[in-house]
Amino acid sequence: MYYVFMGLGKEQIAMYVKQICVLKKLNHPNVIKLEGLVTSRMSSSLYLVFEYKEHDLAGLATVWLMT
Repeated sequence: MYYVFMGLGKEQIAMYVKQICVLKKLNHPNVIKLEGLVTSRMSSSLYLVFEYKEHDLAGLATVWLMT
């Protein structure tokens, strides 16, 4: 997975890894769960895979404001 972080400094890499570790450990009903990571060698990208939710926060806020 090193190819994903090519061109970044050690501090930036450490920050990303720390944030991903926190997301993996979070377990709260109000936080969408991080299910996994997907990397792409073709585009040198890292994708975060989150659980699916029926609504987004903006949609729920709109419904709440209309009532």
